[in-house]
Amino acid sequence: MIQSYLKTAVRTLWKHRGTTAINGIGLAVGLAVALLVLLFVRQQWRTDRFHSDSEKIHRVTAQVQSEGYHHATVPQPLPTALRESVSGLDAVASLDPDEESFIVDENESLTVQTIETSDAF
Repeated sequence: MIQSYLKTAVRTLWKHRGTTAINGIGLAVGLAVALLVLLFVRQQWRTDRFHSDSEKIHRVTAQVQSEGYHHATVPQPLPTALRESVSGLDAVASLDPDEESFIVDENESLTVQTIETSDAF
């Protein structure tokens, strides 16, 4: 019985190849876009939510004009300048990317990128 239904469905889809292709491509593109949007929204919701007062946290990033992308870090003098010039800040923490380090264990090495931060983080 199911084999008969599948055979009829395949024949109908084959008979209307153009409509089948348009529907299949539309379904694939729609699902891909929906998944990308969901992943983006999930990432935005998870940012800095592990802190108890996450609504008070503001992140300062740097944009490299020549290359056109954002860094999560800022120049090193900025945290000190913020502490001195802006009143009402509870704490200022900086994130500094470290150079790649190698962890060697029994003739195996692993490349790791680390980020240093201050105690205020």
